[in-house]
Amino acid sequence: MNDRTKTYLGAFGCLLVAAIWGSAFVFMKDSFDYIAPASFLALRFSLASVVLWLLLGAKRRRLRPRAWRDGALVGLALWGGYYLQTLGLEQTTASNSALITGAYVVFVPLISWCFTRRIQPAQLMIGWITLVAIAIISLDGDFRFGRGELLVLLGSLVYAVHFLLLGHYAPHYDTTLFTTLQITFAAGYNILAALITDPLPHFSQLPATVWGALFFTAVFATALAFFIQTAAQKVLAPAPAAVLFTTECLFGVLFGVLLLNEQLLPRQLLGGAIMLCCILLTVRQENRSQAKA
Repeated sequence: MNDRTKTYLGAFGCLLVAAIWGSAFVFMKDSFDYIAPASFLALRFSLASVVLWLLLGAKRRRLRPRAWRDGALVGLALWGGYYLQTLGLEQTTASNSALITGAYVVFVPLISWCFTRRIQPAQLMIGWITLVAIAIISLDGDFRFGRGELLVLLGSLVYAVHFLLLGHYAPHYDTTLFTTLQITFAAGYNILAALITDPLPHFSQLPATVWGALFFTAVFATALAFFIQTAAQKVLAPAPAAVLFTTECLFGVLFGVLLLNEQLLPRQLLGGAIMLCCILLTVRQENRSQAKA
């Protein structure tokens, strides 16, 4: 297989992962009528971690105490992002949740600035425009920010922290091994949160659609998606890969409209278009910075 074919397959893999993640908003949204968000996440991540441990094979022998420690920290950020996003998704539309979640790409350089005090003026301006776009999407007629949108926004900020932590720790470990560790710890945190906040679900009363959503999000949107992402980024440069992954928010809106019959107001379409432009500009700016380094 030549390099060009590998590049095309890598690009297709990124788009496939983005579509899977975008559709996951719809599957989860439909399930919250029957199961609490924390309990859903506990089951989703537990099932995904079981699948990953089964696939890990002989790589388990490479586990060291330091890997467990770092996996626990990165898994905590992963749990926080998913937990806040899922709580917000329960109280807002899948379309809004997908659009606001995509802002994590813009928040990464802003959070990095808090520690390094280095940021380009263009990145700062893009950050402010992104916040305006989020306000356009989220504010109601009385100019109030919905609780669901606020939770998703906080989740997006935590996703950005997870992105930075992953970039710091992951290069020191085998990708599959570290992915398994962080998802395993995220499963543990979700189980703890569910035990604290939710009543025990009546598993026998859960309809087949909820079990289908759990299977899809655990196997495809978590375990399989991470594997595809890892393979795709071995043949694609970071900038084009990031652009392809950010189409997740577009897929989320598309599936929300087609499958949940969600209606997008003109201002939400405007805010979504502005946010997508900000995401693409952020990726382009980051690519320029890496080229100059």
